[in-house]
Order: sequence, then structure tokens, then C-alpha cells
Amino acid sequence: MKHIYYTLISGFVCISALVFPRDSQAQCSTCPGGVPSQTVEYDLILDTTTASTNTLSFPRFPPSTGTLICVTFYDTISLVATSGARNRDSYAKLARFLLSLSPSITGNGLNINDNVTRTYGPTNLDAFGTPGDSTTYGPDTVFNNATHQQTITGTGAFLGAGTIDFSFELSGGLLPNMGGINYNLSVTGKLWGKFRIVYSYCPQAPLPEVFRQFTAARHPNSNNIQLQWSVSNEEISNSYEIEISYDGRTFTPAGKIASQYAAQGAAAKYNYQYLPDKAASGKLYVRIKQLGADGKGHYSAIRQVNLGSNATPSFIIYPNPVKDQVTIQADQLLKGSYQLELVTTTGQQVLKQTIHVNNSSIIQLPLPPGPPSGVYYLRARELSSGQTTSYKVLVSR
Repeated sequence: MKHIYYTLISGFVCISALVFPRDSQAQCSTCPGGVPSQTVEYDLILDTTTASTNTLSFPRFPPSTGTLICVTFYDTISLVATSGARNRDSYAKLARFLLSLSPSITGNGLNINDNVTRTYGPTNLDAFGTPGDSTTYGPDTVFNNATHQQTITGTGAFLGAGTIDFSFELSGGLLPNMGGINYNLSVTGKLWGKFRIVYSYCPQAPLPEVFRQFTAARHPNSNNIQLQWSVSNEEISNSYEIEISYDGRTFTPAGKIASQYAAQGAAAKYNYQYLPDKAASGKLYVRIKQLGADGKGHYSAIRQVNLGSNATPSFIIYPNPVKDQVTIQADQLLKGSYQLELVTTTGQQVLKQTIHVNNSSIIQLPLPPGPPSGVYYLRARELSSGQTTSYKVLVSR
């Protein structure tokens, strides 16, 4: 195996993007038989390899994203086989062979199997040790972009941090079916393919109205994280607890501040600087807990931040469905120019705009009144690097 690489896709378009298209589980249907309100997809490409067993590794689904409904696996594989036979008997004979190969992908509730057969011969093979005692069949393309799909309903193994593995195995061989059994037989298979795992999920329940906005953005030159949130109907007895997690499930307190407003019922905005360990890397999950005088707590949305000096930005968009304006929120402070495009599912461009961002984690795109309701793709391209992030959005007029 040469290289295996991932591309996180949202809406079947490349570059990493987690998308939260709806704010309620009420419209979230089950799978299969319906389309859940959102999907997270990962692609994996297997370069040409002669190994008979390969491991396919995909990231697990972060529970903080929502409720995982089902997992669907797709593959497109190709296989070229070269077979060889050598007569081991001391006399010449007429031989025929049957090639049978079975690729399979298994593990964690997945069981995809296929089979192909080829018949070769009759072929004249001379006595063992003479120049004509051997023959070669192929290279023969026995699978050419063959596709398979399976939906997995048991989702427990796919939740959490780290990766989940599947075994991609090629079994079978060449068998004589005429001319005796005394042969040296060999089969070499070259295989490659594309694999996709699709996590279909329902977003978290709608947030309480106390939280209007919550952003978490890492400073591009350090791991320092700038937290900002706003609340409606502030109470002077409120306090706010910052909670962090490295797996998206277990959160621990990391800081606390009291209400900074003396007026009851005010709209309040807060800023907080969280300083992770300098050596911290990977994904960090952050949420805010509002504590009232009655001891009851309300939670903000969970935000994911990628730590480390080489961490690339990750994004979410909201609202989705969108009516008049869509917001792209990064987990890093951005600086540069972004070209935003809104295109139809058939590739027709309906909006193109360049927006300049300076030390902000927010990009806002007002939508013109023209585009009718429907599904679109929003592409955000950072002009200096060319990095492109894509989203599937639903416009609802």
C-alpha cells in the first residue's frame, strides 16, 4: 500500500467542513428510508497495491456533533489479475484452469463481499523442465470500478475519538479443472479503490434562548483560544463556567466568571481567554454553562477547536436552512481574502463575492433575493493559499 489519505466532505465536495444544517431534531428522519438532516462524510483512496489484506481506517463520529442515526459505507474497487501455471508432470498435456477471486470488506457490522471467475484454456503444456511447460494468463481486468454499498444500523462502535478500522481482503486463487492437478499455480492481484463512510445524524436539540451566539477561535500563532458569547435577558446573579473536553463526551471545568452586568434583563456579551497547555494538540471541545441563582444550568453549543502549530482551520455554518444571510464560523482567527460562491446542484453559479477578513473567526454572506428555495453548495476559497471549504446549504424563502 502506498498512500492512504482522507478528505472530509460535506455535501459531496472536498475539503474538511463540519456542517450543522438544521437547529431541531423535529425534521430529522431515520436511515435508511429517509434523509437525516445532516451527514458527515470521509473519503479514503487506496493506491495500487499487491497486498492481499489492507486496513481501511476512518475517523470516528464525534458525539458532540449530534445523534448518530446510521452509517453507510460505499466502495468503488478495481482489480487486475495475472495468473501463472506450470506443468509438474513428466509428459505434455492439455490443461484448463478456473480463476476465482473474492474481495471482501469486513468489520464493525460491515460485510461486503463480491466474487468473479474466469476460465482459461484449454492450453497445451509441455513436460516439466521443457521450455513450453508454463503459461501466463493476463493481466486481466476482473473488476473495473465495481461499486458496493451497505448501511450499518449499529452505531455504537463508530462513536468517539480516534479511528475505526475495516479489513479489505482479497482471497481465492487458480484451480485446475482439466489435465490433472500437478501444477505450480500463482496469482498476483493489483487492486485499488475509493472508499467512503457517511455518518447520518440528527443535530443536537435547539439551544435555550439564553445563548444567542458562542464562538471559539484559536489564535493562529498560539494555542490561546478566544471565547465569545452573548446572552439575552441577563440576570445579575448569573455566572458562567467554561468546560472543556478532549473526546467530546467528558467535560471538565476550566474557568468561571460572574455576570458583568448590573442591569436585570440586559443583553450581555462576554469575552474569555482560555489558555490550553502549550504542548496540547488535536481536537479540543469547549462549551459554556450558565448557572443561575436557582442552581439550574443552561449549556451553549459545543465548539471544536483544532490545536497545534500545524492545525488547519475547521468550520461550521449557520443557520441552515438559510433565508437572508449565512454565517461561516472558523475555529481560528482568520486573516485574508475569501472568495465565496453559491452554486446549484448542477454547478450553475448564482452568487460570487470576495470578502476580506482581519482577525475575525466569522465570515458573513448576505443572500440576494434571487435564488429560489432549494439545495445549493457554498464554496469558500482562501485566495492566498487556495484552500477551499464547501458546504451543502438549504435556502428556504
